[in-house]
Amino acid sequence: ISRMNILSLIDSNDEPNAINSIDQFVEKFKDHQKTPEFTFDIAQRYYNKARSKDDANEIEEYYLKSVYVREKIINELPVSDFTPQAIYTAAVIYSQELGEYEKGIDYFEAVAVNWPEYEYAWHAQYFVGMYSERLKRSGNVDDPSLDEQIEQAYKAVLENYPVSKSAKRSAFRLAQINYHREDWSQAAVYSELYRAEYMTAESLENQLSILKTLASIYEKIGDNKLAVEAYVEMIQYIADENDPRINPLLLKIDELEEKE
Repeated sequence: ISRMNILSLIDSNDEPNAINSIDQFVEKFKDHQKTPEFTFDIAQRYYNKARSKDDANEIEEYYLKSVYVREKIINELPVSDFTPQAIYTAAVIYSQELGEYEKGIDYFEAVAVNWPEYEYAWHAQYFVGMYSERLKRSGNVDDPSLDEQIEQAYKAVLENYPVSKSAKRSAFRLAQINYHREDWSQAAVYSELYRAEYMTAESLENQLSILKTLASIYEKIGDNKLAVEAYVEMIQYIADENDPRINPLLLKIDELEEKE
């Protein structure tokens, strides 16, 4: 039994013999240094087959086989550099490709908790929140703890991976979550964090949207001075004094200043 022989069986669609050979290969060579790498290669071959198919049933079949092989790395082989990689990629397949959010979330969480130094641990932590939100929206699970799980996942990104690509989105989602439940003080905290750390990389329209939301928050908590500052900053971002968005903002500023 060899890796090349197994890959050949997969490529020739001899699935019963391929799976049987994979089982034997992992059992026979479980303590060999190269077995995790070779097994991961086999899992990738199934993944690539899934990506190359058009038929939904075939796509699902090969994704499931790709996960089956990855779970051999996770459960049957000694821990190696390929262990967190297998867990993370299995999580992606379960969540993104198969829609099995609960399985994906469990694996993403395992990476974030047990392998915080893994190169995509920051993304795994964010995905715990993102796919928990998708699980909640699916309506297939009635779990009151999901809301707390979502928030804690995004907070963990900001605490543990503040300069990662997922930090910006986590701050934005925490601002939205708190805004929708009318926790204005917390909505302001995360909106200000977004404004300070991440807003300069946004498009003009997104910058204006963020500032408008922040101004709205300050109006709701009665801090008209900070609301005015947000509206003034919107005008500064627009820059063009002939832009039709300027006059309504000036009127809003006048209205708030009269209340002071």
